[in-house]
Amino acid sequence: MGSSSLNAYVGGSSFLVDLLAVANKAETTQNQFEGTATTTSTINWNGSLSATYSYLLHAAQSFDGKSAVTELTLDFGDVYLGDKVKAKDFSIANLGDANRVGLKLTSFAESGDKNDVFKTDLSLFDNLGQGGTNGYTASFLATALGLNTATYQLTLADANPDVAFASDSLGTGYNLTLKLTANVIERKADAAGTQVPEPASLMLLGLGAAGLVSARKRRAS
Repeated sequence: MGSSSLNAYVGGSSFLVDLLAVANKAETTQNQFEGTATTTSTINWNGSLSATYSYLLHAAQSFDGKSAVTELTLDFGDVYLGDKVKAKDFSIANLGDANRVGLKLTSFAESGDKNDVFKTDLSLFDNLGQGGTNGYTASFLATALGLNTATYQLTLADANPDVAFASDSLGTGYNLTLKLTANVIERKADAAGTQVPEPASLMLLGLGAAGLVSARKRRAS
């Protein structure tokens, strides 16, 4: 996968080469004298050097394993005060559309939940490989009337690969934003103050009554 900029990759862009030559030693053969004689020689080298680089693309954080989704809203909808609300699932992925370095979640912060009614099981992770997905859940307690909201700001980075020389080119400060929302309402009450069942509950009661009538008819026959 090509790119015109090395900033798109994790890895180095240069290397050093040392040319080592054998040491030369000279000895005098005439006019002997006490001491050591030295000489300096120059070695000229002609040739070429080549190197093959293996680069990894930076990690690509997403709430979707197939495309880049950096902001996700989970809406629990309208729920009645005191009702049990089903949790919602979500995931964090490192897109697998190319050879990428691993992804790590370095921190997350929650804001806006003034009633403390939202919870997630988010936890930090160190190395989510390319194409990998971590699954989580978000839950809600219907204890506060009105619109409830929360925002989670996630910060991620490239995971350190197995090659130490690439560590200075790792990316940091990647962001994901998770928004949670739910609207808590009260059930309607009749004139006597009794809570009125919803249409779905009325239908179930009607089916139960019909079953009782049918059973009585069978006994009578």
